[in-house]
Amino acid sequence: MDTAKDSARGNHTARYVVYPLDGTNKAHRDIILSTLLTYASDPDTIYTSQTRALGVNFWRVDLTDSQAEELRNKAEVATVNIDSASFETTFDPTA
Repeated sequence: MDTAKDSARGNHTARYVVYPLDGTNKAHRDIILSTLLTYASDPDTIYTSQTRALGVNFWRVDLTDSQAEELRNKAEVATVNIDSASFETTFDPTA
């Protein structure tokens, strides 16, 4: 195991989308948001997608790879994925 490589990977920051488990209640959503707030240097950088009928749909937030992995291990979290909409360049399969 390459510790330097793992350390560098853990410090890489990207925009992620965090989804709560289906049917998650307010207390569980608050646990996720509380964790996100500990990661964010500015709470205004956390985007919360929500509707009146469904509640929180997802959060969009900048995370390090290690923070994303920590969230994936939370029981209240369904999935944590890199936000493909945040890529500045389009993948060129011919390049």
